[in-house]
Amino acid sequence: MSEKEGDNTKEISIKEQLLEAYQSGDFLDALYHTGLSSDLEEDCLAQELASLHNEGSINLVDSFSELKKADSGFMFFSIRAMFEKALPDLASDVSPVVNCVRHLVREAGQDLAAGTTVDYFIKFLAADPDRLEESLAITKANPELSDLLPATLIAGANLDFTRYLGEVLRLIKSENIDTRKQAIFSLSRFDWDEENAPTEEVYLALEQVRDSYSDDDLLAATARTAASFLKHDQKQEKRLVDLIDSAIAKGGDQAIWVASSLLTYADEHMPDALIARLLQHLKRVNAEHNGTIDQIDHGIQRLIAIGKINTAIEFLEEIVEEKGKDLEPSAFDSTLHDIQRNPELLNKATTRWLLNGNAALCRAAEFLIGSGRRDNFPVEADPAEIDASNMNEVIFLARKITGHFFMNSVSAASMLLSLLQLAQDNMTRTQVGKLLMDPILMNFPGEARSFVNGKKDSCSAEVQEVLRQIDVALEEYFDALRSNEDLPELLPSDAQREAYQRHSAREMAESFKEAEMKSVFLGLVTKQTLLYGRSSITYVQDGQGTAHRQEVPLQEHSIEFEIPRILQLDPLGLEYQLAVYKSETRQQ
Repeated sequence: MSEKEGDNTKEISIKEQLLEAYQSGDFLDALYHTGLSSDLEEDCLAQELASLHNEGSINLVDSFSELKKADSGFMFFSIRAMFEKALPDLASDVSPVVNCVRHLVREAGQDLAAGTTVDYFIKFLAADPDRLEESLAITKANPELSDLLPATLIAGANLDFTRYLGEVLRLIKSENIDTRKQAIFSLSRFDWDEENAPTEEVYLALEQVRDSYSDDDLLAATARTAASFLKHDQKQEKRLVDLIDSAIAKGGDQAIWVASSLLTYADEHMPDALIARLLQHLKRVNAEHNGTIDQIDHGIQRLIAIGKINTAIEFLEEIVEEKGKDLEPSAFDSTLHDIQRNPELLNKATTRWLLNGNAALCRAAEFLIGSGRRDNFPVEADPAEIDASNMNEVIFLARKITGHFFMNSVSAASMLLSLLQLAQDNMTRTQVGKLLMDPILMNFPGEARSFVNGKKDSCSAEVQEVLRQIDVALEEYFDALRSNEDLPELLPSDAQREAYQRHSAREMAESFKEAEMKSVFLGLVTKQTLLYGRSSITYVQDGQGTAHRQEVPLQEHSIEFEIPRILQLDPLGLEYQLAVYKSETRQQ
């Protein structure tokens, strides 16, 4: 038997399997497993499905009209993709296809791939002008099918642009709001170009919607469509920017969502005037709308990526100040992590925000340094953001650094050290040096002190003298502590030690349980508690019914970090000292 005959036999076998499954009512499940096991390419399998449908052996449209995401689970999109590939080649009445496509889109829910079926539906309609007319009549007559109206209009415009553009302009005046909205949206998907730019009638229609209606969805659709015209008709840039601006200003939450969405796609070609107006509108965002906040976060991140750093930082400051009581810094984690990865931008942001003194901005600076973890990396004060000749300003920043970066001792020490080098008089250096010693180096004599000593030789003579005085004072302090170690009155009793250890162990256990509840990793593995032993033994099935013994030797794993020394001697005093530094406001 030749190779060609072998391939034909395989295809016949697949057809027979699908036909048998169709007759037994198990068609969709069999289709999924055929796609996995068959050597046929997706396009070839789709052609086979279309052929079976067109010859009347199966009804593909009816079968997929019964596909439920809840029933098929993770297989849903894989099965649906086979229908999408076959759809353009199907010979079928339009009405059942319209209902089937609408069903598949609705079943997909909010998934990003929900609308892919519509693209294949457009190809199905474009294959026959009669289908377009029928689909247009169906979607116009049934408002509940209006979400497929754009697909019909887009497919029609690909065949007869003028006729279907006129249809869109008529539908924009429809009494049904959904029909009007979908008609406006369809304009954003037309194949405009420089020779075939949006007409004056189109602009007038959008401006009429903006002026005559207050529906949030309509205004949002108008703004989005106007934004899509910018790349097709640069001569109308000012008019389009004004249209977008006024539509969003008149709209509500949905219009704000569109503004945030447009910002995420900003590029070097987006007009600065439009970016400025979008940012102005985004200040109205509802802090409870997490999806919009997340898009704003990515929009700011996008501005940084295209080089509009000052614009991004200034807007981030404004929205954090305004919404800071209702939003945690983690709401803008994408942007803040981008800032964190750029040393120059990190120095700039932390200096600006701490100097500002606003509590929300200071928390954002604290997030940059810690990010919820003890990252403890060096950071410096940005000389462009501070008047180093102003003693009060330098000392204010130093106290803010101490209060907010205290638990990240290397970060605090490095920024205070950079301030020492910026300071222009001995009095300022002395005050900053006192903060570096107490509470930073006095509480963290390990890593932070090693960092400062490692930088000493590169400092100016004036700063080296301050650091020498700090070293002398620290040694005197620790010598005094060591000289009193043998005084019984200063030593806790065994009972006190035991009580404290129990208290500390209980707090650590509670913290560990809370961390476990938030762990993504623990949801992927089975937790086991080993009471004793040198290794862990598991048995792994090989798929053939045989269990293989695997032994994993246990190894030591530890994490080391410094606990502030004063925390054990005077916790309330330390807490009060840091709270004072954090709560201070800048004197204007």
